[in-house]
Amino acid sequence: MNYKKLSISLLLEMSAIAFLLMNNLYGIIVFYTFHSLASFILSLVLYPLIPIKFKIRNNKIFFIFFVTLIQIATLLVGYIFFIFIVLWLLRHQEKPEEKFLDKFSYSEIFEFPSVKRQFGESAIIEVLTGKTQKATKLKLVSLLSEFKSKEAIQVIKTLLSEKDDEIRLMSFGIINKIETKINREIKEKLDILEKKLDNLEKAYIYKDLAKLYWELVYLEIADKEIEKFLLEKVKYYIEESKKFGLEDAEIFFLEGRVLLEIYKEKEFLKKIILEQALNKFLEAIKYKYPKEKVYPYIAEIYFYKKEYKRLKEILQEIKDIAKYDFKLYPILEVWE
Repeated sequence: MNYKKLSISLLLEMSAIAFLLMNNLYGIIVFYTFHSLASFILSLVLYPLIPIKFKIRNNKIFFIFFVTLIQIATLLVGYIFFIFIVLWLLRHQEKPEEKFLDKFSYSEIFEFPSVKRQFGESAIIEVLTGKTQKATKLKLVSLLSEFKSKEAIQVIKTLLSEKDDEIRLMSFGIINKIETKINREIKEKLDILEKKLDNLEKAYIYKDLAKLYWELVYLEIADKEIEKFLLEKVKYYIEESKKFGLEDAEIFFLEGRVLLEIYKEKEFLKKIILEQALNKFLEAIKYKYPKEKVYPYIAEIYFYKKEYKRLKEILQEIKDIAKYDFKLYPILEVWE
């Protein structure tokens, strides 16, 4: 954009000189008109290039007016002087800081073997919103698209307001692709239900439908306005699955997570919902669901219930596992 404006300014100035060579009143009037326009455009180009420390705060208009006036008053000498300043600043302006992402494998972005995070989502957002080259941003967005995780999607969603059209459209396309894939799988499961199935087969299809609808809620892909509708769908398909005889650890674990999500949205019956969620998680453990996956949610429930002693006991039971979990370890450190 700077070079385009500069070209227009130069074209106007050369036209002004051509009219001046006509050596008559009309040529002089046109010269001053074109020279003034060329000087004004050159001032517009110059202002963004001036280092911030040399800019007078809230005086952009004054700066442009003052520089334009100097050029008009000094004619070609002033114009040529400021052309050299502009060209020098364009050549020496600060280049975008490059982040060498090749040093990281994409698995390092969200999977951290050590307790201390090496490159978390906040660091990625900083890279994407900072002075990073466009090619690097596109590469990082592409890497993030390989993850079907809440953290990755939240990072991508921050780019939906990106000024660059290509980055914004790429981010939208990734989220839309994930949502479309889940909705397609939901339709496929519903089509299977139209076939002749025994009760157990139906139960597993209903369970899969509950998990798919939960995925839309958990990943926060769908609009916030329909979140309640999606949660109701999850609850409905869980109940349908149980109605056809399926009661396994995964079903109880999913029920607990749904109830915990409802608890955060509800303004009443909070204690009852918490107890229901706790019972579901305990049922999941009873049916041999991995404790290390269930206990963090149970600990969260005890936190909401203000039963801090029980919370500490729960965390102590998974202490060895928590040391290697970047989400759990900070919680464990606080409550130890």
